[in-house]
Amino acid sequence: MFTAAWTKVCADGEFETEASAQLGADLLRRHHEPHRRYHDVGHIEAVLHNLDTLRATSVAARLAAFFHDAIYDPTRSDNEAMSAELAKVELALLGAPDDLIGVVAAMISATARHAPPTDHSPDPAMGSSAADLAAFLDADLAILGTPQPLYDRYVANTRIEYAHVDDAGWLAGRAAVLVGFLERPTIYFTIAGRDLWEAAARSNLARELESLRRV
Repeated sequence: MFTAAWTKVCADGEFETEASAQLGADLLRRHHEPHRRYHDVGHIEAVLHNLDTLRATSVAARLAAFFHDAIYDPTRSDNEAMSAELAKVELALLGAPDDLIGVVAAMISATARHAPPTDHSPDPAMGSSAADLAAFLDADLAILGTPQPLYDRYVANTRIEYAHVDDAGWLAGRAAVLVGFLERPTIYFTIAGRDLWEAAARSNLARELESLRRV
């Protein structure tokens, strides 16, 4: 699915075929890096599927899905910024227009905090770049609202990615992340995202947080 979806978005963006194929192969290689357990090809394919579910299939949103974890080193804190810069460089080489590049880079950068794109959390049906950003962030976090076995596998794989962090550091850091999400008025920014995943996400996060507090 990864390669087929990449070919489709490049065709929709009217990018040069040979160069886009080479870039697609590089992105695929990056997402097969051995240290990845959750942030891998499967995650990108899931985000693309979630965008379809949310009916947010703009070229910008799909490109952001492919690039947002292109650079992923769990020991660093600037992966999102570096991935955004990579997208800028590579999309410029493909001849993408500056406005599209800017939107894609902004979407990728927003995953650093997963902050609300606007105060009004627009629905993707609006068709605006803000709505696309809301849907993209929801698609990236849909894993939080999946059934318990899938959620638990995500947590276990993420812990493997952070094997360099000792147990005390993991417990403190992970708990802070969970509390941060639970304290938000809503975890998801689109109406559809909230309908699909909000209740399950809150249940999963609260359950994991309770398990951490028992350790």
